Amino acid sequence: MFFDGMTPRDKLESIAINLWWSWDPEARALFRRLNPEVYRASDNNPQAALATADEAVLDDPAFQDDIDTVYDRYRDYMERDPHVEDAPETAYFCMEYGLHESLSLYSGGLGVLAGDHAKAASDLGLPFTGIGLFLREGYFKQSF
Repeated sequence: MFFDGMTPRDKLESIAINLWWSWDPEARALFRRLNPEVYRASDNNPQAALATADEAVLDDPAFQDDIDTVYDRYRDYMERDPHVEDAPETAYFCMEYGLHESLSLYSGGLGVLAGDHAKAASDLGLPFTGIGLFLREGYFKQSF
């Protein structure tokens, strides 16, 4: 996952495929700067912004420094030792997971709670597997 000599785009791609970016304000800001219109229109999806990135932004040395700063923090997070040694493997069953608005995997409060549990398990370095539903068209929207 991590190797020396990664380009700025490689680093952003590595971050974009991990939900870590969703709770790091500076990571979210990097993706927003790549293509603000696409980022906003895609419900703040980093992969959409990266796919349509403004090359002038990617080539900016100050932006590349910001990428390095965020990437180093991401790498530290991913390589840290778990807070709980010898924790049992956990399977978490929930119908929905509110991980981020760009992922239509939830419709309400239960999903947000499950997303919070998933993030907390990640922060603690617990062996955690979330099991739920994936609806191709996303979750339904209720209206009254």
